[in-house]
Amino acid sequence: PIIAASTYASYGVGSVDDFVTIRDQVTESELSKLQPYNNYLYVYTITGKQLKEWLEWSASAYETILFPKNWSDTTMAELMKETNLKSLIREEWLNDWSSFYIFDGIDYVINPTVEPRYDISGNKISNNERVKSVTYNGKEVTDTMKLIIATNKITKPVAANSGVENQVVYK
Repeated sequence: PIIAASTYASYGVGSVDDFVTIRDQVTESELSKLQPYNNYLYVYTITGKQLKEWLEWSASAYETILFPKNWSDTTMAELMKETNLKSLIREEWLNDWSSFYIFDGIDYVINPTVEPRYDISGNKISNNERVKSVTYNGKEVTDTMKLIIATNKITKPVAANSGVENQVVYK
């Protein structure tokens, strides 16, 4: 099985214009806006267990619902109070999405009523499991399953994706 994981530099945090619109064919200019760091594609082997841990880290970006949180950002706190709405994203993730990976080629279910397993830095903070289901082509991804993952170079491995950086098959 071959899957992909990616992070993006343009995701709307800078302004309402901080997005990349891609139509028809993807240009090199559009790609450089998404990944402006002259990053290269790496291909790694990964086990189902490693994939699930990495997914748990990305799932920590989502706010835990059912439990009210006090925000230090007064603008967001006031806006949520006025509208009686909650944020989908945890406060610590709002201005730094560099560790948030989007996984393609698999399907997964995140339970946002469960507190996260990792903090934004990829440090394990609990044994909770937010990711309830991971499948590839409709079949469950088991802990021992071997997959190929295409992503950018892992330069700062953390507890959530530890070991993957040593499993390079192509760079």
